[in-house]
Amino acid sequence: MVDSNGDLCHCFPRVAVWSADYPEQCLLVGLAGNQSPQFIAGYDKLEDEDPGELRTKDSVLNMMKELRVIYDEDEADSIVACLAAAGECGLNGVLEPWWEDHIDFQPWRTITPDILHGLHRFFRDHPLKWVRKLVGHAEYDRRLSALQPLIGVCHFPDGISHLKQITGKEDRDLQRTVVAISAGAPKMTGNCLRATRAILDLIYILQYESHDDQTFAYIDEFHHEFHTHKVGFLDAGVRTMKNGERHMKIPKLYGLHSYKPSIRALGSSPQWSTEHGERAHIPLAKDLYRGTNRREFGLQMC
Repeated sequence: MVDSNGDLCHCFPRVAVWSADYPEQCLLVGLAGNQSPQFIAGYDKLEDEDPGELRTKDSVLNMMKELRVIYDEDEADSIVACLAAAGECGLNGVLEPWWEDHIDFQPWRTITPDILHGLHRFFRDHPLKWVRKLVGHAEYDRRLSALQPLIGVCHFPDGISHLKQITGKEDRDLQRTVVAISAGAPKMTGNCLRATRAILDLIYILQYESHDDQTFAYIDEFHHEFHTHKVGFLDAGVRTMKNGERHMKIPKLYGLHSYKPSIRALGSSPQWSTEHGERAHIPLAKDLYRGTNRREFGLQMC
């Protein structure tokens, strides 16, 4: 590359940040599902209050190198056995990742937490569903529709049960009302209400544009409060699996641990949200789709 003085220079780019949702984060690091991209934690650790050790480049490469030594990738049977062994180690089977030779690449730092999917979508897919189960879907819709409409705030006159898609703004507006709407419901115990409030406080503070030691202390406080009172949801049965087990082994719940080290290393989290990139879907895809006749729309959009 030619620099500003006209000299020809060798350039060695470094990956500083990669913004992605959870499935892509696992894919980028070379992990199987139900793993933490930023911490050395498998499925059994996903409900722990303690985040454990950070996932480093060497920790992932060492597992991959061991499998490369043991298995011969040129033989079909060996490939099958290698994939099985990789799954047991929490890997997805890719043993030569693209970042292997990249200088200073570290999964815990480069794979930044994502506000859109890691906070707002997590809230919708988990805490909001737990609360609606306890309040009752019809009753929750009734209470939500009874709220006074306000300018600039999404109003849901028919509730949300009929909605197939919810935007990020609607997620944020639902977060503002969930505690007040659910308070007083017969099945909404004190532990459930405290856990809901704690997870919302955590979601809000993780979106701060600046942080100091005091805000980091708040993050730890709200995290501890949620894990202390989450037993309310478990006792209520909203997290009962098909085998009867009750747990909160949720990748995005464990992913809340990744914000503090990421913020300390790279700054506040709003700048790395995938919401900025997905906003481009409107002019680049959605507006074009609306102009088609819905037949071979991909070709028409192009």
